[in-house]
Amino acid sequence: MICRTFHPEDDKLRLLFFAYYFPPLNESGAQRPFRFVRYLQNHGFQTTVITASEQRLGAPWRDVEEVANEAMLPGKFQPAGWLAYVVQRILPYNDQLPWVPRAIAKANVVLRNRQPVAMISTCPPVACHVAALILKLRYGFPWVADFRDPLYRNPHRSRTLTRPYEAVLEWLVVRNADAIIANTDSAAEAMRQRYPKYAAKIHLIWNGYDPVQSLVAASLPEREFKVLLHAGSLYGGRHPGVLLESVERLVNRNHLDPKTVKIRLIGWMDETRPWVRSRVCENLTRMGCLERIDEVPLEDAIGEMSQADYLLLLDSNNKGAAVQVPAKLFQYIQIGRPVLAVTAQNSPAERILGRSGIRFAAIHPDASEDEIDDRVLKFFRFPSEPVKPTDWFQEQFDVEAQTAALATIIRGITTANGDLHLGTRMVGKTD
Repeated sequence: MICRTFHPEDDKLRLLFFAYYFPPLNESGAQRPFRFVRYLQNHGFQTTVITASEQRLGAPWRDVEEVANEAMLPGKFQPAGWLAYVVQRILPYNDQLPWVPRAIAKANVVLRNRQPVAMISTCPPVACHVAALILKLRYGFPWVADFRDPLYRNPHRSRTLTRPYEAVLEWLVVRNADAIIANTDSAAEAMRQRYPKYAAKIHLIWNGYDPVQSLVAASLPEREFKVLLHAGSLYGGRHPGVLLESVERLVNRNHLDPKTVKIRLIGWMDETRPWVRSRVCENLTRMGCLERIDEVPLEDAIGEMSQADYLLLLDSNNKGAAVQVPAKLFQYIQIGRPVLAVTAQNSPAERILGRSGIRFAAIHPDASEDEIDDRVLKFFRFPSEPVKPTDWFQEQFDVEAQTAALATIIRGITTANGDLHLGTRMVGKTD
């Protein structure tokens, strides 16, 4: 057995990154790992990505290993695959667990030739953390676990029967990972309170914007109404119901002319949700102030955002919790037009908007109808001219600066007594 170790003359330090979602997939969950991977090379790291996203022609990164998550039963000689399949069938959430054995098998092939100095995994889905956890226990590689959403007490994971599973799995990740990343201050603080023993290794790296993909407001088309736009999927507790009810009340009371406002919803939405089939939706659609458009390519959605008078941020869930920040918030602030946010009071999104410098109004779903109506009416009186974000926003959420912080964390956990630590056991290959 020959062990391959890192040599100082290697150009880059190798990283292994489990990212279930990765470009060319357009999902927002694919953008954060891709930005990290792209800018980590500026800090001396070369990253191999293991992903379930199809790497067709034109994929933006060359060192990617695609591992398909095939919808089939595992073979009879794959006990790990069968266990993952059974557990996933029991769970009410799609944590993509059957992908784990396939991802680990691919990782073992990679590791025989490209020994990493550290691993990174990003979640959701949970499968990425599970795969990294298994490799950590097997080989001892330094490991950074990135939580794009919390696992335990996640407002979008509301089934109480799964709480023990989520609590144990999160504890295993926090205990064994060498560094934990949360993407909002609220999420980081909640984890520090749950795990005071491990608080020192819990770090904050927000989502952000890529400075080379800067968005700007385009000239507004000539029209007799102002457009309030939301571009993105609507599911679960994330929906505009409270806004639509307010608009209907304002129209019925003659406080708002329906011909002057159009709420445009672009993207997939769960047609089974009550708000979609509600009388309010039917009435506003009939009056011409609500328009629903199916999913469009990302470039078209960004074009629609840049030409909207106002932008709608839906930061709500069934539990009214204020933990995460929708990724499109950073696009909205770059564009600079007024933002109407449906969010919990003092949420991370509301705090960021408050310091961004752009015009905004926040609707709190638990507020009274009169208060909500007053804020909506005042919002529609805002001018549509874009405003440049503050220096604070540009410095705090620039992905280049955020990746520099990640690189510092990686170097911190891979350095022991001045030498690179490559794990307690090495992966080898046979001559």
